[in-house]
Amino acid sequence: MLDHARELWNRYSAHAIPVGIFAFVLAVYTRTLAPGVIGGDAGELQFVPYILGLAHSTGYPLYCLLGKLWITLLPLGSVAWKMNLLSAVFGALTAVVIYAAVRDLSGFHLPGAVAGLTVAFTPAFWEQAIIADKYASVAFEWVTPIWLALRWRAKRPRYGLHLLALSLGLGMAHHRTIILLLPWVIGYVAWHERSGLWRNRRRLAILAGLMLAPLLFYLYLPWAESRNLPPGSWHPQGIVGWMEYMADLGYVRQVYIGPDLVERANHYLAQVEPVGIILLIAGLVGMALRHRADAIMLGGAYLSYTLPALNYHIPDYWIFFAASIAMAGIAWGEALVLAIRYIVHGEAIRVAGKAATLYRWKLLGPLVLIGMMWLPLKPLADTYPRLREATFGLPALDPWRQELQLGGGAMRIGEALSLVEPDAIIVGDWEQVTPLWYYQQVEGYAPDVTIMYPIERLSEAAETGRPLYVTRILPGVAESFHPFSVGPLVALRSEPTFEMPPDVTRLGLNLGDMIELAGYSLPDANNAVKAGGVLQLTLYWRALIDLDEDYSVSLRLLDSNGSEVWREDQEHPALGMYPTSHWQAGEIVGDYREIPFPRTTPPGTYRWAVVAYRPLGDGQWENLEYTSPQGQTSLVIGADVVVIP
Repeated sequence: MLDHARELWNRYSAHAIPVGIFAFVLAVYTRTLAPGVIGGDAGELQFVPYILGLAHSTGYPLYCLLGKLWITLLPLGSVAWKMNLLSAVFGALTAVVIYAAVRDLSGFHLPGAVAGLTVAFTPAFWEQAIIADKYASVAFEWVTPIWLALRWRAKRPRYGLHLLALSLGLGMAHHRTIILLLPWVIGYVAWHERSGLWRNRRRLAILAGLMLAPLLFYLYLPWAESRNLPPGSWHPQGIVGWMEYMADLGYVRQVYIGPDLVERANHYLAQVEPVGIILLIAGLVGMALRHRADAIMLGGAYLSYTLPALNYHIPDYWIFFAASIAMAGIAWGEALVLAIRYIVHGEAIRVAGKAATLYRWKLLGPLVLIGMMWLPLKPLADTYPRLREATFGLPALDPWRQELQLGGGAMRIGEALSLVEPDAIIVGDWEQVTPLWYYQQVEGYAPDVTIMYPIERLSEAAETGRPLYVTRILPGVAESFHPFSVGPLVALRSEPTFEMPPDVTRLGLNLGDMIELAGYSLPDANNAVKAGGVLQLTLYWRALIDLDEDYSVSLRLLDSNGSEVWREDQEHPALGMYPTSHWQAGEIVGDYREIPFPRTTPPGTYRWAVVAYRPLGDGQWENLEYTSPQGQTSLVIGADVVVIP
């Protein structure tokens, strides 16, 4: 029986283990996968493949075409969810490739599996694998040629070099950083082939053709540009213009050593932890002891990518850590192979022809195996709850709205397209306009609305005389416009608004004979919200007189006992853009606010309330009083909100 089980294991493990790794990682990713539309670059790559438009430089032609094929073939889910899932698939495949690389070099299954899972659950890698950005696929395209090169050297498969050449070409058709990998992989092959690579010119021509043929995908870019679809911000002219666009020269200039290098290195260290650096060094040393060229190729590729990533001066530089961590994973696996061989199995270490056997404490081997299990389980246990909450906890939108990668903020902004006036113009930052384009181009919302980027084009949009909206706080606009919240967007109107919108619950609550809480509106007529959701509340204020002072608004949430459980103060209404000193008597001002209900919120009845106040300085303030049935109070109690599980 034991022999039969061993035979079955030997027969099927080579297939069962990678399938199991892929399935497990993908299942975990799916539990934290962004459920819908997100913002920024990832949001762009949710809709551009669907409409076959031109993405920001470098264009990512392979990813766009592959995304279109993926969206077309996958029968379930929204377009946004499908593109998020595609990134998760690449993340899971990367874990499998790391396993395969370690297994093919050592013959051991466990070290490679542990290394692949550890990479998959490292926070910086995981965060990129659950959104529709390109960095999980970039990691896959870096480690795959390294694996194929190592496999070719160790096993010499018949078409090993052909697959290697093709993988390099496909990588170049997706992301320009693959160019940094070419010298190490090509040099590795040339070193092992010596003159044999150049002697067989026919084979050399085939390999060159396989590597260069995928570059034909770049012909997609001028065709996509000619379609003039959103984002529509890039129109390269001539060969030079296209070369600059595909090389993204503007951002290449952002790679330089700055004073924040130590801070960035510490951020990277926090991802892999000190044990990751120790295993990286140990793995490279172990590779060098067995086959020096392996360590040179992997170490050189790792440094060629990691050093520019640490010195790339963009705000979210850590998104480039994914491929670096994936390459480190191969070295981690090699370090674990050393531990298996020399500690668990007690093999002799051979250095310079001499053998030495480590002293083995009998419990040391089991402890090493337990430690291996700890490597992927620790980041899994630490990161899963955080990403699960970040993905499905739906945090409230902040006034600047620059972080729309997870949660439902991007969806709420995109869905606001249904609220704007016909033939309007919406101006915003990249983070906010991409979900708007998604809802317009994929879901068919407001096809007559123009979405403009960047927000600095506001004056250009205003000159058209069309209805105008902005997507985030823009200080100073009250000098030229009358801001009015329309859902999470803000209308910049040329004249004050004196009419209440329809479908508003009227209140008419007088606050100090200064302003009136005229009413409110909620998307859900039942005033219900799920735990883990956000209550979208729009307050409508009316100026009772021409105001000389600026009043702030504090929004509160009270539980069934009347105790405050949450509050948020905003300096001015209408996303902080409309000081009350600019209001005219009788003017109505829409003031959109969001109240978050974490998933841990107990079900029950809550009530929102507001306080209008004027800061006096030195920690003092003056509240506007409201005459309630119980007497004078500054706390204006609003409507009940029912939280359901």
